[in-house]
Amino acid sequence: MNLLLRIPVFYKTQISNLILYCSRLDPRKTALAVALALCLGSIPLFGFTFILATTFGLVFRLNQFIIQSVHILASPLQFILFYPFIRTGQFVFQLEDKFTLSIKQVPGYLFNHTGEFIHEYLKVILAATGVWFLVSIVAGYIVFRIVYLYFSRINKLKKSFTLPPHTTA
Repeated sequence: MNLLLRIPVFYKTQISNLILYCSRLDPRKTALAVALALCLGSIPLFGFTFILATTFGLVFRLNQFIIQSVHILASPLQFILFYPFIRTGQFVFQLEDKFTLSIKQVPGYLFNHTGEFIHEYLKVILAATGVWFLVSIVAGYIVFRIVYLYFSRINKLKKSFTLPPHTTA
């Protein structure tokens, strides 16, 4: 129980350290790295997010520390949004509802009909990834704009703030 009480403190500390680090960098690249990491951190494909985040960071020449930090901090989103993406993908792409991912259905379906299970699972995951792609385009743009405005204002405040000249007595 004590560990669960420390989790919000850990996130608050890590986010404040990340903001302090990011405030010294270019706002546009920082905002792009944060938005990309948040979007990739919620993709419904387990095990590929680290590779995707690293690849996109290298391709767009973004700060790997920001991408990986935000990606790791956003990893609970992947678990929280997995089932909603699955169900929305089934609804949007009008897939049959024979694969519901229930705890009772999956083991029996997996062992008795392995080939059909893999086929259905791939269809459902592709549908969920399609929904994620549509959602992440909109969410990524909104996150980019918010983070860009935030760090632009921080940079403007830094430039307008000048220290008084140092005098020796």
